[in-house]
Formats: sequence, structure tokens, C-alpha cells
Amino acid sequence: KCLRLGSMLVNSRPLPSVRPARLSESSRNPALHLQIGGPPLFVLMWFTPMPFVYESLYGGAEMCELGRHTVRLSTKQQALTLGSKMRKGNAAVTYSVY
Repeated sequence: KCLRLGSMLVNSRPLPSVRPARLSESSRNPALHLQIGGPPLFVLMWFTPMPFVYESLYGGAEMCELGRHTVRLSTKQQALTLGSKMRKGNAAVTYSVY
């Protein structure tokens, strides 16, 4: 059964009942909300005694300042590749993958 309101037709039947949604895993465990995009899998940490320029993972050049630095990466291969590229840019670089 429809009613006419001006130029619009309006359904006069009641809306069907809506069941409550089931809680997802992230709703039951609040700690999962903190992991946007998932946890980092690998961390590359390096130390350099002097500034240098190195080739980044995506083909660009980046400047590395004096001191200790870290970067989070999704695969072990990315971490090892970036570490070897830094070593090519400056032989005095020491790095570790965690």
C-alpha cells in the first residue's frame, strides 16, 4: 500500500526487523584496533659515523644523517636490500635486521 505525498509515493508498510550485527574479532579484542595495517614484520636499524647519500628501495636518493636510524619494513628481503644499498653508499655503516 502506497501513499502519495505531493509528487512522491511513500510506502506505508512497516520496515522489516533488523537483526543486531555480530561482533567482529577486532570489536571483541580492543588491541587489534591499534594495529593499523598489521604489525611491522621487520625493523632495519643502522648506525653511521658520518652523513651520506644512498639509493632508497624505490629508486630515489635519500640523505642519511649522522647517528642511529630505524625503518619498519614488511619483508626480510626489503630490509637486507636496503642494508646492502646503505653499505654501498658508505662502507662504515653497520646495520642489523630485527
